[in-house]
Amino acid sequence: MKFIAMLCALPGLFALQYATAQDNRLSLSNNRPAAGQTITFTYNPEGSPLTGKDAIAAEIYYMGKGTAVEDIDMKREGTGWIGKIQIPADTKAFFFKFYKGTEKDKNDQKGFIWPVYKDGKPVSGAYAAEATFYGSLGNYYTGIKKDTSEVIKMYEKEFALYPENENSYKLSYYRYLILTKRPGVDQQIEQEIALLLKSNNERDLMKVQSYFALLNKRSQSDSMTTVIKNKFPDGALVMNDATLAFYKEKDVEKKQRLYDAYTKKYTAEQSARGLIGIDDMKLMLASAYVQGGMYSQFDVYAGQITDKKRLAPMLNSVAYEMAQKGTDLVKAEQLSKQALDMADNDRKNLTQNKPQAYTLTAWNKAANQTYRIYADTYAFILYKQGKYQEALAYQKPVYEISKGPEVSEHYALIVAALGSNREAMDIFETLVKTGKGSKDVRSELKNEYVKVKGSDAGYDEYLAALTEQATAKNREAIAKQAINEPAPIFTIKDLDGKTIALQDLKGKVVIVDFWATWCGPCKASLPAMQMAVNKYKNNPGVVFLFIDTWETDADFITGVKKFVADNKYNDMQVLIDEKGSDGRQSKVVSAYKVSGIPTKFVIDKDGNIRFKVIGFAGSADALVDEVSSMVDIAATPYVAKAKAVAELK
Repeated sequence: MKFIAMLCALPGLFALQYATAQDNRLSLSNNRPAAGQTITFTYNPEGSPLTGKDAIAAEIYYMGKGTAVEDIDMKREGTGWIGKIQIPADTKAFFFKFYKGTEKDKNDQKGFIWPVYKDGKPVSGAYAAEATFYGSLGNYYTGIKKDTSEVIKMYEKEFALYPENENSYKLSYYRYLILTKRPGVDQQIEQEIALLLKSNNERDLMKVQSYFALLNKRSQSDSMTTVIKNKFPDGALVMNDATLAFYKEKDVEKKQRLYDAYTKKYTAEQSARGLIGIDDMKLMLASAYVQGGMYSQFDVYAGQITDKKRLAPMLNSVAYEMAQKGTDLVKAEQLSKQALDMADNDRKNLTQNKPQAYTLTAWNKAANQTYRIYADTYAFILYKQGKYQEALAYQKPVYEISKGPEVSEHYALIVAALGSNREAMDIFETLVKTGKGSKDVRSELKNEYVKVKGSDAGYDEYLAALTEQATAKNREAIAKQAINEPAPIFTIKDLDGKTIALQDLKGKVVIVDFWATWCGPCKASLPAMQMAVNKYKNNPGVVFLFIDTWETDADFITGVKKFVADNKYNDMQVLIDEKGSDGRQSKVVSAYKVSGIPTKFVIDKDGNIRFKVIGFAGSADALVDEVSSMVDIAATPYVAKAKAVAELK
């Protein structure tokens, strides 16, 4: 498909449009900035949420091979600010972020973005980079709303100025045209398919597969997949199948055999173009071996990984799990110390180790936070081995900065072991009365109570008072999160094929939990949700619906049934999301505008969403308490937030 040829003859017009398109709050010393240039900019926040703010911060994002970000030093000049940037050689476009705390200048949802120029016109890929900005990156980094019409406009400018780039971006372009339901787009895609079907190139035929999916022609898309695999037995799709099989395999010996077969067939260069690279596979093998206690095999693959820093999260996670179980503590200490040393190196060499996706300020914060997480793990392992003084040396600095539930619990355990029973009791008490105390914390609180008081006399009354404070505080905090929006209705089937309609459940409080079998946080939260189901199993006015969504396997229903049976979640009412307009298992989850899972909705008796909970913080008791409070509040008529909080007080 070709675009309006007359636009190609007017590069000067493009430049003029860009010289005047930006809001008058931001101006550049050169409105046609080129790669390698140092550009001075002036920013005036007047008329924005940052009006009158002191110490405004700024970041610059360079879009080229990936997105690199840097802090910008600005100086105050009158009511505005002045700063300088130097544009890297491979930059296609760049955008600014101006903010103070959580407040941002979104420039009336347009953002502040510029293309990079060469020979008086935007460089190849500049407009496509802007399309990405309006489609995703602008929203993610600067908070502006996604703008589908602007995405389409930018792609069309790219194709008009650089027709040779159509093949690189056309699939993404058509996705946005489908979203807008532009008349004739289906016919355009069908024409594109007809042309591509004449090709003997696997990548072209893979585009055909994607185009069929865009048109919601799943059977044709699946058939095309089969054709491609048969025609290219050593191609990308077959290679991707091999990596997926390796990724999903749990048995370490089978995983090893799959790896051996894969590396005999594909080079590291070929693998780099697939779903995961050979280095990723080595990391997964190392993880599988260390979790299985096969340390010599772990050492082999850990030693082959090119970027050793990628080992750190896995080492910390495995070491902590070993500490929780109380197994192989000497090895756990060794693994944890390796991760901690890597994190320590990152925070001591910030500039040298900074990833391009971080500003130096953000990387400083992230590197130090990672160090504290790993130090907490290491101190916990030392505590488990009875090395209390050494554990305190690592844990105390962490606790002084971050008094989260887990850090606080570990610190209290250490000081209690060293004889500071009153200090430990106070920390455990704070956790319980703020609603962050697990069963283990309550058990430790009782131990310290007895040591401090000399007996358990009065403990039950003491704990009841703390629990009452926690419940009241929790309900007050949750009441502030209340919303009141109509819940999208749906009719889907459960695992037995029985049809469930949300509208049939009016008069009941309904908890809808979106999850998937591949989603780690989802699976981690399900035991807590099972506890919640058990709590309300004799209450006919409360219904839990667990909607499985976004699965990727062809026969995913079998996998879901197996997962439910293996984990004994038979009391959970599991429903299966249906195919959405994007061809995926996404109909209901899309209607609820879910961007990540697990996500839970609490729907009141009138069919209105009262609460939305995203993710899982890790505490089963806290999640059950949270869901319980939401159910209780949703069972009452909706009142404005301020009034609801006042009533709770």
